[in-house]
Amino acid sequence: MSAARLERILGPERRVLPIREAQWREVEEWSEAPLPEDLRSLFAGYGDGVILGHLFVPHPNGGVPLLTFMQDERETLCIEQESLGSLRAGIDPTRVIPWGHHDWNGDRCLLIPDDASGWVVAVSYRQCPEVEVVASSISEFLHQLLVEEKRPRGWPGGLPVWEEVEGSTVV
Repeated sequence: MSAARLERILGPERRVLPIREAQWREVEEWSEAPLPEDLRSLFAGYGDGVILGHLFVPHPNGGVPLLTFMQDERETLCIEQESLGSLRAGIDPTRVIPWGHHDWNGDRCLLIPDDASGWVVAVSYRQCPEVEVVASSISEFLHQLLVEEKRPRGWPGGLPVWEEVEGSTVV
C-alpha cells in the first residue's frame, strides 16, 4: 500500500523525520526479508503511536525501538509456542514479523510468510491461543479495522483512530 492510502485511512502522517536506511537494513537483516512498503510507511508515519486506543505500533526511534520490539515479541511468541502450541500448523515462529501489540488483551499483530503473496497479516490471540489470518496486507487490515470497522474478536471500537504514545520522543 502506498503512503497515500495509509493517509486516507489514518489521516496525515504524524511523523516527519526520515528514518535512516541503515535502520531499515538492520530490521530487514534481522527479519531475513524486506519489509512490505505499506508496513514501512506505517512505522515511519504513525509509529510510536496507538491505533483505536490499544494497538501499539512501534517506530525505529521510539521509546521501544522497532527492532527491540520485534525481537522481544518474537522471543515471547516462540516461548508461548513451545508451551502452548498456539501457532497454526506450518507456521514457523522464528519467521514471523511482529509489528503491533494490542494492550487490551495482549494480542499480537504479525506478518507471516506466504508462498502466494509474500506475506499475510495475522493476529495471534493471547487469551485463546490461536492465530488467525485476517488480511493479505497491512493496508487491507487497516482498511478493515478503521473503515469497515471489522475488528479482530475481542477488540473494542469507538476510540481515536490514532494517538501518540504518552511521552513519545519521536517528532
